[in-house]
Amino acid sequence: MNDVNVKLLKQIKQLLLELGMSPSLLGYHYLAQCIYLCVEDSTRIHDLIASVYGEVARRCDTTFQRVERNIRHSVRVFADRNHIPELNKLLCVRLYQSGDYPSNGELIGYLAEYIQLHFDFDTASPQ
Repeated sequence: MNDVNVKLLKQIKQLLLELGMSPSLLGYHYLAQCIYLCVEDSTRIHDLIASVYGEVARRCDTTFQRVERNIRHSVRVFADRNHIPELNKLLCVRLYQSGDYPSNGELIGYLAEYIQLHFDFDTASPQ
């Protein structure tokens, strides 16, 4: 990984932490990798299983089913701990209400888009 990629992954993890995601869950790390891949190539969001979960599984020596399940578990824990308002605030729109939670694909898509809009790839820092 070059300097920009390392800083990008660090920024993604910082964003997940600020939202209230638990880094003790394996899904947190898989989610960060998925977002990174979708920021790197935005067309990947249209084929999550093969293009994203499969690539993360290959890198982490696991299966795409485990990647998907662990991310889903992390999203549910995130929602159960009532962190949905932070997500709504970050995106400046009320997408989800208390008790609702985004699908894996929705969360990956929204956060990848947010990073693309707020990360300065020339200086490798948040804007």
